[in-house]
Amino acid sequence: VPFAKEGIALWQKLKGRFFVNSYVKANLLTHDQLRIASFESDPLITRPIASNILVELYQHAARIVSDARAITVPTQLLLSGSDWVVRHGPQHEFFV
Repeated sequence: VPFAKEGIALWQKLKGRFFVNSYVKANLLTHDQLRIASFESDPLITRPIASNILVELYQHAARIVSDARAITVPTQLLLSGSDWVVRHGPQHEFFV
């Protein structure tokens, strides 16, 4: 969603912490029908995400990608293929 992270950060500054429903659905994560059913029936997986968690997650993810060269231990990173949940750019930038 365009400007979502900026909007969430601004609204949080104005109103304080609030919750956002995740758009991630089980069928976007896997094609395996058993895993989809497991995801949808798991009571520990909830859609609401606190705004402060989302804002900090974006900040830390950007820092990790920009500081990737500071990682000195062997690291295996699995890249997404035809994915609707994550963006490809930062994954490839991580290696540059």
